[in-house]
Amino acid sequence: MKIDINKNLVIIGVLMIVLLVGHASLRGQNLAEESTCCGGHAATTQEVEAADEHEDHDHDAVKEGASCAAPCGASDDHAGHDHGAVKETASCTASGNHEDHDHDAVKETASCTASDEHAGHDHAAVKESSSCGASDGHNHGGHGGHDHSLKDVGSKPVEELYAKDCEHQIKSIDCDECRYELGAVKITEMLLKMIKTSVMQKTNIKQAVNFRGELEFDNNLLRTVTSPVLGVIGTMNVRVGDSVKAGQVLAVLESRELAGTALELQKLSSELSLAQKKYEREELLNSKKIGAAESVQNAKQAYDSLVLENKRLRGQLRIMGVPSSEIDKIENGQDNAALFGKLSLVAPVNGRVTKVFATIGGAIGEYQPVAEIADISKLRIKAFVAEKDIMPLLENAKTNNITGYLRVGAFNDVKFDVRFVGVDSEVSRGTRLLGVNLEVNNPDELLRPVMFAQGELFLGTTDEQLLLPASAVFKEDGKNYVFVEHKDMFLMREVNLDYNYSDFALVKSGIKEGDKYVEEGSFLLQSDVFRGKMGAGCAH
Repeated sequence: MKIDINKNLVIIGVLMIVLLVGHASLRGQNLAEESTCCGGHAATTQEVEAADEHEDHDHDAVKEGASCAAPCGASDDHAGHDHGAVKETASCTASGNHEDHDHDAVKETASCTASDEHAGHDHAAVKESSSCGASDGHNHGGHGGHDHSLKDVGSKPVEELYAKDCEHQIKSIDCDECRYELGAVKITEMLLKMIKTSVMQKTNIKQAVNFRGELEFDNNLLRTVTSPVLGVIGTMNVRVGDSVKAGQVLAVLESRELAGTALELQKLSSELSLAQKKYEREELLNSKKIGAAESVQNAKQAYDSLVLENKRLRGQLRIMGVPSSEIDKIENGQDNAALFGKLSLVAPVNGRVTKVFATIGGAIGEYQPVAEIADISKLRIKAFVAEKDIMPLLENAKTNNITGYLRVGAFNDVKFDVRFVGVDSEVSRGTRLLGVNLEVNNPDELLRPVMFAQGELFLGTTDEQLLLPASAVFKEDGKNYVFVEHKDMFLMREVNLDYNYSDFALVKSGIKEGDKYVEEGSFLLQSDVFRGKMGAGCAH
């Protein structure tokens, strides 16, 4: 009896197990049909974004660089849910509450995007570099890794730039957020006030020869004031650097020699006057047959001697620096500074005092220098050019077809025109450079001797060429660019330059005659188009 009861209990238990298994299978099938995640995911490249809150589910082996949802920050609510092996760099982040739901294998770089509420479903193996990550649901089409660089945009056709679409479903050229990726800046009234634009035109240019040198005094405009007599410096009216005019008193010299010569001349003048009267009286007596002819001759000889002595003394005073007007006063017996041995030393030319050799109270000898004056309104430049430039320089020197300019460090932005004077007869043995003599006008006296100068000499003429100012060209990644106006935009365009010419660059390609370009202020536009490099720009 007991055996029959036990058999019945076993049969009942088996039937209940079969019913429970069937019920569970039926429920799982219904849920699979109603699920939004379409229970069988095809083996294709998909993206899974989910948040699960599984409890006690089994994560199978994760092989070859795979990562599970737990490290990815996912949360599951599944209970009894089986995640299959995730192989070859796979990662999964799922969210769902489905029960007994089976996800098929996702292979070859697959990633899932699903939001499920299933529990107990099975995620099959995800193989060969599959990946999954939580997202806010916004799809940027891989924007997180797109390239913001400006590589080659300057050489692409303008039509191609204008035809490109951006991620915001409009033309990139019209998008305020993406326009900079094309190297484009929109033209505004405010921007135009901050920059300078010019139109590309052809210009006649000359061959340029660089030179370096030093400014010097013009020897013909340099004067040394000396003392013509022995004496002592009574007063000194100037200092080094003072500007003086021709005839201005530099110093007053006190000389015994001068005083003696002046007094001698004044005494001689009185004797000469008496000798002249005596000679005239003897001539008168002789004409009336009263006096003797011999008396006339003696009177004439005495008078002529005094005249010669008078000339000697006048000449001597003139050499001493006494003006003719002052000498006349001495002869006429008038008081004069020379009679007291005072001699004024004056500036012979307009200029500046460059040196002072004497001090007040100091004794000074004959022809000893007192001061030096230079007219610096015109200066010379001793320049030097390389040996390779000698031949074209000499060829153009024959016709004097040479112009040029120089700059100095004190006024680097100012060009001073120079005039070619000549070349040295030989090349320097030490430097192998040829000396060139140049002249520069300096009416404002901005330049000073001994200043270091550098510049260019222009030889002859050549054909018309396209020249870009150096201020318009900027470099990026070793290439030359310039901003060119196109419709309502400034576009960054690559230009090929043959060589630098003075403050200009000779253009081979990239910009054509008639194009309007940014000559000054391009750094403002660069700060806009290079925002990607500076960490600004797209924030996705």
